[in-house]
Amino acid sequence: MKRIDKKAFGQLIENAIRDKFPHQSAAAVAEQLGVSRSRFQKWTCGKALPNADTLPSVLDFFGISAEAYVNLPTVENNS
Repeated sequence: MKRIDKKAFGQLIENAIRDKFPHQSAAAVAEQLGVSRSRFQKWTCGKALPNADTLPSVLDFFGISAEAYVNLPTVENNS
């Protein structure tokens, strides 16, 4: 089974931060999004993906289309 590559998602989020919030810290963006800094950092570092309940609001917050998300590279899910 394949899943979205966490690192590719992290890069997508990093690019969105640079575009939408160029003068804000990651902590400030996480607070606006309503998630903990540690969770947000895991997403931006490519160590985790948002869960299915959180993902739509994350994509909406950053102005990322569902199409852009599903077109990210995938990797084999070995866990």
